[in-house]
Amino acid sequence: MNANLKVRSFLEQEILPRSFYREGASVILKMIGTQGTTMMRMYKDAGKYLPGYQCPYTEKEFLESHMEYKQRKTKKSVLVIRVQMPAPEEAGQSRAAYFCYDKNSNMKKYFSSELANSGEYRLFEIFEDGHKHMLDGSEHLFLDEFDCVAAVCLAQASGFAS
Repeated sequence: MNANLKVRSFLEQEILPRSFYREGASVILKMIGTQGTTMMRMYKDAGKYLPGYQCPYTEKEFLESHMEYKQRKTKKSVLVIRVQMPAPEEAGQSRAAYFCYDKNSNMKKYFSSELANSGEYRLFEIFEDGHKHMLDGSEHLFLDEFDCVAAVCLAQASGFAS
């Protein structure tokens, strides 16, 4: 694996979730509106100790969108931020990272949409302890990724198992 791919995998699978679980709202505030600058800084920091590393991406390759989802019955709400990554170059890399946050309970969840060997994308939740769980979609049929992430987060915020 070349230096660029190592740094990308490390950033998507380790640094982003760890930073979000540790710093919470401050990470997502940096992502809204300044995601390109924030991501480039993170890539530079991640590659600092890898000889020959040159970040192959530009700020414009990182796009951000966000939505607030509200659960009618419980009145709970979560903010979901999606950061689109540059196109994956190999299986296991992300096309998007999702940060889900509930300010009332301080609930944080991190998700990654990863390219599979089959060429399809799989949605994973990466937990605070670093382990991953693939969402198979059966419990959230017909939802796009954004809505699936929100459904999982709202279920937890409302006290239901996801």
